[in-house]
Amino acid sequence: MAEQITSASSQQLGTDCKECIFFCNTEEAPKDNDTFTFDIKHCKLGKISKFEEAGASFEERDGKFLINRVCNFRRTEEWQEDKSMEDCVESVKEEVKITGTIVVYAKSIEDIDKCVSKLSKIKHVENFKIIIAHYSELLVREVFDYIQSQNHFEEIFAVQVNDAEVHTGQIHFLDEALKRAKNGFIFSIDAEKDFDGNIIDKIYHFLYEKMQKLLYVEETEEINGSVVMAVIYKFLKGNKFWSFKEKMEAMAKNQGIESQITSWDKINEEYTN
Repeated sequence: MAEQITSASSQQLGTDCKECIFFCNTEEAPKDNDTFTFDIKHCKLGKISKFEEAGASFEERDGKFLINRVCNFRRTEEWQEDKSMEDCVESVKEEVKITGTIVVYAKSIEDIDKCVSKLSKIKHVENFKIIIAHYSELLVREVFDYIQSQNHFEEIFAVQVNDAEVHTGQIHFLDEALKRAKNGFIFSIDAEKDFDGNIIDKIYHFLYEKMQKLLYVEETEEINGSVVMAVIYKFLKGNKFWSFKEKMEAMAKNQGIESQITSWDKINEEYTN
């Protein structure tokens, strides 16, 4: 859905909109249609203007309309087959999902059950695997028995982390849990604390409604939960040798780009607008 686009000065992953069925010229724009939106940059889904608001750059070259960002909504005529445009709009919205793994770290079965029970009721959770990362003080047999008895999730697993391996918080549990994690995004939650029931929906909205970039969201004292793109976490080898946050900061500095760490304040602000 994305392609390698090249300019005179750089090569990067991006999107050619003109091969997408949702792209059209101004004269082709529908005048009145309640099924889809039409923005000033010729996208029937309204995504190009969202990319523009999010700071993406555009270039018209060699008969192409290029964006320096990956668009998960890009679809070709081969995908469309004989579907109407209205059906295509509905289909692509169903296909673009947020997926990944939720790591719940805990010290007691009671905390696990409370957290897992709440997770089972939140939006988008059906696209996620659950991993319980527990301290060594909680016996493996206890966690295994809980997993067998619970009826909230089919994909739920457990890993044990020794207390000595935990240094500065929940992000270090990911190094062990990553062995079972799916691609997509990894959410980590402290089972002892309450968490925002819209936590996944906020990230979905940030990524696919506002078309923002997101690699890592750090937890705060006020907000329980961190989010990281799994492929980035694996590529940087997590917290091996030095912290993942320090690696993210160094990567941005070395490449001369803005920080790739997103705050919950920004995500919450976009969610309410």
